[in-house]
Amino acid sequence: MLDINHNGVPEYGTLEQLYQADLIGVEYLKQGQGDYRYVIVLSGDPARDEKEFFAYAMPTAYYDDRSTDMGIWVPGFSLVHHMLHPTHPRGARRTFAADETGVIREADLGGSREVTRQETQKWKEHGK
Repeated sequence: MLDINHNGVPEYGTLEQLYQADLIGVEYLKQGQGDYRYVIVLSGDPARDEKEFFAYAMPTAYYDDRSTDMGIWVPGFSLVHHMLHPTHPRGARRTFAADETGVIREADLGGSREVTRQETQKWKEHGK
């Protein structure tokens, strides 16, 4: 728990702060190492000290499993490709976002890009 001002109410933190507090592993700081890049944006009332947050995970590389280097669609190509090349970064298709409400939302943006809190409010809830 991050309670920087020691008032008993936890604050949200950046990835670096969460790592320093031993709440996440170093792999989250190594952007571009996995299928997702993670972003945390802190905001809120500075007089209150407890911040609001908006976090999202966007693909490091957008991967369309219907495309191949051959330019044709081959069902199951992404699975076979990963089995043959397990160290090759696969990428991902969905971007995920969450905030202090705890609702996780998702969307296939057709690519990888930064997003805003307002934009993600229109996305479908994950798992629904």
